Parts: sequence; C-alpha cells; structure tokens
Amino acid sequence: MEGLYYIKKYEDDLEKDQEENVESSTMGVESREIEQDRLEHIKTSTKELINTNNSEKVLFELGKDIINADIISAKARLEALKDRKKPDWLKMYQSPDKQGETLLHLAIKSLDDIALVTNLSEMCPDLLLMSREQSPIFHGQTALHMAITKSNEEAIQEMLRVGIRYKKKEMSTLLHICATGSRFVNTVMMGQLPLTVAALTGNTDIVDVLLEFGADLNIQNEEEDTVLHSLVKYAATYPEKVITIIQMMQHINQKLENKHRIDSSTFDHFGNDMHRKANSFLWLVKNKESLTPLQLSAKHGVTELFEEILNLKNVYCYISANDGLFDVKEYDITEIDTVSVINLAQSHKQSKSIPENFDGIARNIVQSNQTNCAFCWSYPETESILEMLFNSDYDSKDAYRIIELPPVQNIIKMKWNRYNKCFISWMILHYVSMILLTMYSVYNVELRIPSVQAGMYIVFRGTDEEDFSSYGRTMMAMFKLGIGIDDIGVLYSA
Repeated sequence: MEGLYYIKKYEDDLEKDQEENVESSTMGVESREIEQDRLEHIKTSTKELINTNNSEKVLFELGKDIINADIISAKARLEALKDRKKPDWLKMYQSPDKQGETLLHLAIKSLDDIALVTNLSEMCPDLLLMSREQSPIFHGQTALHMAITKSNEEAIQEMLRVGIRYKKKEMSTLLHICATGSRFVNTVMMGQLPLTVAALTGNTDIVDVLLEFGADLNIQNEEEDTVLHSLVKYAATYPEKVITIIQMMQHINQKLENKHRIDSSTFDHFGNDMHRKANSFLWLVKNKESLTPLQLSAKHGVTELFEEILNLKNVYCYISANDGLFDVKEYDITEIDTVSVINLAQSHKQSKSIPENFDGIARNIVQSNQTNCAFCWSYPETESILEMLFNSDYDSKDAYRIIELPPVQNIIKMKWNRYNKCFISWMILHYVSMILLTMYSVYNVELRIPSVQAGMYIVFRGTDEEDFSSYGRTMMAMFKLGIGIDDIGVLYSA
C-alpha cells in the first residue's frame, strides 16, 4: 500500500509539472507576441516620423533607447531608417547635453553590444570619423578613443574593419585624430592619438590591433610628442605605473626591431654611426621642448625609465665585445654630455643626406642661439642631461640616482680627469684673490676725507684722555682697539 501511495504521488507531481510547463510556455509565447507587437509599433511609428522628415524626433528616440540599454528597440528604429534609406540621418544626432557625442559614442559608452556598434558603423561609416568638436572639455574624442579607454578590443576591431571596407582612404585620418579636451589632462587620453592612448592603458593587444590596421608609431601629437614621450610623461604623473610603462616600451621597441632591418649603406662619413639600426631613430625624435624621450625622463626624474632607455640595445647601448663572461658596452652620450650636445649642434651646420626610407627620423636641425659675433659660442637650445641634474630646482634624490648609473659616473670621472687641473687652478686663484682682497680691506679702513682740518675732540671712557683727531684716524683707532661707538663721547666738533 505504501508503494502504491508513492507511485500515485509521483504521478500527481509529474502531472502538475507538465501543467506548469504548458502554462509557462503559453506565457512565453504571449510575451514574445507582445514584444513583437511593440517592435512593430516602434517600426511603424518611426517610419511615420521619417515620412514627415521629423529627423530630430527619430534620432532623439533612438539615442534614448541606446542610453537606456534598450537594444531591441534601438535595432528596430535602425531597421526602419534602413528601410526608408535614411542612414545619413544618423550623423545628424545632437546630444541633449551638448557634449558632441554621436550615436556611436553612446553605443560604446552605454552598451557592450558589438552587433549594434557594427550596425551603426556600417549604416553610416562617417560616424567613425566624427569627434566631439562641440565640447571644449572632450574636444577631438572619437568613438575609437572611447573604445580604447574601455579596453573593448572587439568593438575596436569591428570599427576598424568597417573603416577598411568603407573608408579605406580615410583610415589614416581615423587612426591619427588628436583628442585635446581639457578633461583629458593627466589621464590616458593625454596621449591624444589612438595608438598612444592604447599604449598608456598598458594593453599590448590593442596596440597590436591598431598597428595591424595601419597606425603609425612615428606620428606626433599636437605637443609634438611621440608615443614614447607620452609614456614618459604618464610615468612621471603616475610613478606607481612605471613597471607597466617599461613593459610597454619594451613591447614597442620589439615592434620597431621587427619592422626595420640593419642597412649599413644608410649612414655616411659625416659622423653618423654606421651600425645604428633604423628603429633607433624613433627614440631620437624631439618634441616641442626639443627633448628626446631620454632627456624627458631625466627632466622629470623618472630614473627607472632613464636607465631602461639608456640600456636599450642598438639605441644608446652597443655591445662592442664579449669574452664569454663579460660584455664590453659602448654608450652614445650625445644627449648626456654638454660638450657632445654643442658639437652635435655645430655638426648640423653641414648638410647631411638622410634616407627617405627611414620612418621616424628627426629631420629638424638642432636650433641654436647663433649671433653675428664671430667670437661668441653657438649654444644649442637642447639642454644636456648633466646640466639638468645640476639645476637648482632639480630634485637631488633623482639626480643622485642618475649619477650613480655607470655610464654617467664614467662621464663625470672622465671629465674630472681631463679638467681637474683647470678647476684646481681656478680654486687657487680664487683663494689668493680673497686673501688679497681681505688684506686690502683691513689696511684701507681709514676714510680718505678731503679736509684734514675736520675732526672732533673725543674722550675715551675709562682713560679720561681727550684728543683732537680726524675722522679717519679716530675710526682707525677704534678699529684697532676694538672700541665701539658707544664707548666714546664727543665733546665738540671742530
């Protein structure tokens, strides 16, 4: 009997579950029908608005759907625009907050739906090139910039694929638009260029994607900073991210090495290094301050980056010999030593042929404050690193760290060994001059007053002695006896 009871209970439960499934399925069908009716209503109402050329209302509703993450409604409105052949309306959207965001900006910002991003990009490829021109605080920011800062690699790839397909001639513009809004200061957007922004985020995969689609490592932003300059500035702003920045620099340098080959015929007899690789020239490009990344890292006191850049193989550091145990290294100290910087400025007076196949070469001649005086020094605007270290406003701790590096130590030792006699001679001359000046001052305290008759009767307290004396003799006597002005009394002047 007990077994029959459990069998009966099992059959009742099974029947109950079936009824619930049927009811749920019925509700699901009804829900889908309701949703389908809603979408049809959205399409119909959108088409009616399109027929009346009410683009403002259509785009406002579409933007609201994207902001509210109503993807289905947004896709329905896009289908209506596509059916009525009005995709160009998409670039007419005006954001309510007047910040210059396009519908593609909103899709990247509010949603992670790649299909919607692709749909918007394909229907109106011009959206890819549209930046937030109306907003001074977000000026220049494109949807690509936004996707990079959000590390949305899939959206980046989709936008770039659409760009290659529909805007191939303008891909260079898309990849090199500068975002210069005031809100971007001290953020990853300080790099301005999409590739630089990606580098500052530390995402090597996105950097590789941008390079694959044609981003140029040698392009400079409006501050004339390359991606390397921006990395140094970002590390100076956020010292805790130095390790990530170093890893990104190593990654970029590896990309440069893979891109270029050694070409011994690209240097001539004017003093160019015949063994330097083409990839090294990106590291020598100067920004608006006339500083290379190495000089910039020294200026901002980012000693970790300074050491990393200085030891880059075939850039500043060269392995000249190896005995199986130790490497014999040679360093390019042109930017470190003052004399080298001056010689470089003077050598640029000669014309040099630079190969056109070199990407990233700094073709600007080093500027100098030349004058018409034939006997004046021609001194370059670029300050050497040694000069930076001994500026009064430079942090002494950072200076000590840089000075402790072997190449810099060796430079200072070599300069001392060569010029120590000159400095010692100047020191001796200085001491002799100070001694002579002191002796002259002591023995010429007596004032030379034209009238020798002028004087006064004075009495020295404690001696009761009176004497008529000239001012000069009186002051000399006081000086020798160590008597102060309070120790004498003037009887009367004569």
